[in-house]
Amino acid sequence: MQTFTEPKSKPRIYKGLIITISCLLLLSALIYFNLNKAYLAYYYVFEMPHLNTNDKLYVERSNVGYNLMKLIRPMTDTEIDEMYISDEEKADLKLKRDPSMEPYLYHVMDNVTAKSTKDAVAIYQSHEILNVMTDKHELVLINVFAVKPIKAALEIPDFTFDRYKLPEGYTYASNVYYGHPSLFANE
Repeated sequence: MQTFTEPKSKPRIYKGLIITISCLLLLSALIYFNLNKAYLAYYYVFEMPHLNTNDKLYVERSNVGYNLMKLIRPMTDTEIDEMYISDEEKADLKLKRDPSMEPYLYHVMDNVTAKSTKDAVAIYQSHEILNVMTDKHELVLINVFAVKPIKAALEIPDFTFDRYKLPEGYTYASNVYYGHPSLFANE
């Protein structure tokens, strides 16, 4: 007498386990790559003072220069071609720059200084989360205020050659000044 045994079916647990592990890996990757930006957004919403456009900004200490930043970006081929330099220098500049590099904040030598803590130094324009280059040449996201410095408080140093020396292949993305929120108070 011949008996037939039914083949054992694979438990559905394996399929569910594989789906669960895949979802956890995907979620972990999303969190890893966006955690810094999520943290900065949380910090802005729950920890930082909220300002309105055109609010006056003050500094905590008088007679101290507070460094400002500007946004820079890689130059385009057209911008390099329009420069008044030799063709060899243009070709060299095109090779040195990285067009895939993201715009980032660059410390300029312009400062804001108040003679008194009651004197406004800038006018608030907006809040942004932007990249800044670290000493290790890594881009890191930070919270910044876009500000319009008050002319009486803005100090532009006389040694303009160093002031305008940007990394090779970069140009200013805009004429907007940025400052770290810890530099300013709105009262």
